[in-house]
Amino acid sequence: MFVLHIALQGCLRGRDVVYGLTSDTGGHIRYLLDLVAASAQDSRIARIVMATRRFEGPPGPDYAVPEERISDKVALVRLASASPGYRSKEAMHGEVESYAENLIAWIGRQPRAPDIIHAHYADAAAVAEIVEDRLGIPFVFTAHSLGRVKAAMVGDGAANDPELSRRIVTEEAALARASLVIASSRDEAEVQYAGYAAYDPGRARVLPPGSDLARFAQSRPHPRIDAAIDRFLHDPGKPAVLALARPVARKNLAALVQAYGESPELQACANLVIVAGTRDDIDRLDGDMAATMRDLLVLIDRYDLYGRVAYPKTHRPEDVPAIYAYARERGGVFVNPALNEPFGLTLLEASAAGLPLVATDSGGPNDIVETCGNGLLVDPRA
Repeated sequence: MFVLHIALQGCLRGRDVVYGLTSDTGGHIRYLLDLVAASAQDSRIARIVMATRRFEGPPGPDYAVPEERISDKVALVRLASASPGYRSKEAMHGEVESYAENLIAWIGRQPRAPDIIHAHYADAAAVAEIVEDRLGIPFVFTAHSLGRVKAAMVGDGAANDPELSRRIVTEEAALARASLVIASSRDEAEVQYAGYAAYDPGRARVLPPGSDLARFAQSRPHPRIDAAIDRFLHDPGKPAVLALARPVARKNLAALVQAYGESPELQACANLVIVAGTRDDIDRLDGDMAATMRDLLVLIDRYDLYGRVAYPKTHRPEDVPAIYAYARERGGVFVNPALNEPFGLTLLEASAAGLPLVATDSGGPNDIVETCGNGLLVDPRA
């Protein structure tokens, strides 16, 4: 079997992904890479290709390389679209038709066509629809996050957001056309997708994302990581309230800082550690990440939390187990305060590393906390 994945958003590469490099370089890339790695172990699958956009300029030259060979079975292919530069997910709809034409041409150059396409996010599904119309290749759809859920979070302002309205229409079309719809959790399948007129539960399957939990279960502190966090703190030996997320509004990190700032008792007994992506210069951050980081800094200043909050600038993917170990060794807790979390891989990782959880009650964390039994669910708006 030949499986073709389409993933247009963010900065995808086969190794050493810089999560948080842009506001769209997040968990869906981790999901995709882990899915591909697991699928490659299946003897029935002979070839897997991940197709993404090729673009020039920032965020770097790696994303203009036409192909990465990841293993004997797996490759990453980058194809051009109408715009030469990076595009956010809000602007991706303008690339769909040109990308689809280049993908169809690429398929025509292969020894055989893919047996199935797996589309990640709705714009990739729009590409898959064009490919199916022309070549007859069926597709599977994984939304990863949904426009109607975002609209509910935005409230009355959603009606005045044309990009969000376009996204919802595209998702409706994807749900109507896909041969199979993948949900990451029961909440996504039973609540989030159910808000769409085209959703058919009979074509949906709940397949929770996998993760290499052994590397987190075996996590150990690292002096470099400890030093990068401790330099912010007056008393680094205190328990750590740890959050690890991209600095985007949906992750609700500002509410966590506010809650900490309004609790003298919590400040007295614990430090707050926020690992929010990777940045060189806040002014150069993509999307709403710059505004989110400024909000965090304003709150730290407003509540005079200097010496009690750590917010390191950078970390590498291989540092993440040691970050969890930092909190575990100090008797800390992992917090995910997102307004909505479609699944929540970091909760699985933190659990494997031995950390108790406090997580949003909106989305996939319901399943994780129920299964693992190691945490509390909270209303992120409370």
